[in-house]
Amino acid sequence: MTREEYLAKLKGLHPQMDCDLEWKYTQEYITSLEARIAELEADTPYLAIGNEELGTPVSEGDIVAVTIDGTCHEGAVKFGDRIVDGERIKSNTIGAIRITDGRVILVAISGRLLSGVTLIERMK
Repeated sequence: MTREEYLAKLKGLHPQMDCDLEWKYTQEYITSLEARIAELEADTPYLAIGNEELGTPVSEGDIVAVTIDGTCHEGAVKFGDRIVDGERIKSNTIGAIRITDGRVILVAISGRLLSGVTLIERMK
């Protein structure tokens, strides 16, 4: 039930005579909101990484390979920057590669490759 449907149902009710109906409609609306929240939570991706998923140390520019949807993609690792007191500082917290279709794929955390990512060549 949408908010508009809920308000439309309430609009025709008498404030003193139809308390039970108001309660019923409110419960239906709450149930529909809870169902929608559950849908959204199910569609929301999350990532949990522990030390077991971190492997070989990697530096910016190193070439790595990762298989996505059955296709092996290679690329140079690029790390982001942190902003501290308004200044950009190089950081190895999150490393990624850009693959041929334009997607950016996470490959490293804290300067270490994620499991499933292979180091191909070190930057010279």
